[in-house]
Amino acid sequence: GGLGVLAGDHMKSASDMALPFVGVGLLYRKGYFRQTVDADGHQEHAYPDFDLNRLPVLRVLDQLGDPLYVPVELPGRTIHAAVWTLQVGRVPVLFLDTDNTRNDEADRHITHILYVRGREMRLHQELVLGVGGVRALRALGIAPVAWHLNEGHSAFLLVERVREMVAAGTPLAEAWAAVKRSSVFTIHTPVSAGNERFDADLVRRVAGPLFAGSRPGARTVPIEEALELGRGVDGDPGQFDMTAFSLRLANGTNAVSKLHSETANNTWEQLLGGRHILAVTNGVHTPTWVGRAMRGLYERFLDADLDDMDGKSDVGRFWERIGRVPDRDLWDAHLHQKRELSVFARQRLVSQMARHGEAPSTLVELEQALDPEILTIGFARRFATYKRAALLFTDVDRLARLVHDADRPVQFVFAGKA
Repeated sequence: GGLGVLAGDHMKSASDMALPFVGVGLLYRKGYFRQTVDADGHQEHAYPDFDLNRLPVLRVLDQLGDPLYVPVELPGRTIHAAVWTLQVGRVPVLFLDTDNTRNDEADRHITHILYVRGREMRLHQELVLGVGGVRALRALGIAPVAWHLNEGHSAFLLVERVREMVAAGTPLAEAWAAVKRSSVFTIHTPVSAGNERFDADLVRRVAGPLFAGSRPGARTVPIEEALELGRGVDGDPGQFDMTAFSLRLANGTNAVSKLHSETANNTWEQLLGGRHILAVTNGVHTPTWVGRAMRGLYERFLDADLDDMDGKSDVGRFWERIGRVPDRDLWDAHLHQKRELSVFARQRLVSQMARHGEAPSTLVELEQALDPEILTIGFARRFATYKRAALLFTDVDRLARLVHDADRPVQFVFAGKA
């Protein structure tokens, strides 16, 4: 999903800038399904089964040289997450994986699938991420100065850090305050689907062993106090709101655009205690996303080193010299990339229609689809309902006039899985 793409770009940019950075996530053995569309327009999806021997990941070893596992307490048992690492330039990313022989068969599925639908399974995933992530860092001797939560999914890392301090003798109030001082939080969307809530009784049951502690009489975090910190703006005591919990325990919070900041501040105002949710517009890792034709243009005319991501080379920030690029060269590079898009899209169309049994004459006609000479508008998003892919079709007559305008034709390209 987009959150993962953004996180990946963060890792690459941090590497380019030589920032002391460590990422933590889940190792999805089956990931995000592969989608095809049948002849009737219905989605068909299949989950891949990734062979880790063919991926650039390595098992992390403990201090004795044995494969590292971290424990996470759940009702009636303790599961063990294997820790893998993927090196993104200078930046290591740790991945937690419950699919190992130390766990019962049912628990091995916890880290299999992204966007799992079951709420209890989702809660298990987020406990492994938050609690297991902290314990993996501790086992490796990594002591972050700042902890960043990329949306509320990892909020249980806050609980685990408080639990550590309380178990070591820190008064509970001091522990909450200390964790807050070193935590920052990014809120990504105002829609409910991106701000997770769990039934409070479900949290009591599934996360109870974490709060209870591993030893009788051990100093612990009262679960009811944590649930109160997770009460949402509607005040419903029956719901544990991951975003509300993270907001209350973050020293700083940012939205991902200026408009989103305004919306978020209005939405969460009563929880902020006079604090303000800042606006930090989502960015990308430029060398990953810029097209080859455009990259060559920047290097040729702007003395640009796109791998110098902090823009502090001797020749200054290359984008400030954009006026040097001749109009004709810029337009030629743009058209070159549009032609590449057209060829790629045609190939995908031909492959899909051939799979549906279309005649060769029809497949030949597809070679003329997607004209690179006309205005092309792309919509590339996950096809969740709230992303409003269907908005374009609310006025079909107007859409027809746009698409068939002889003087100013326009075409649309949709991409994204449901």
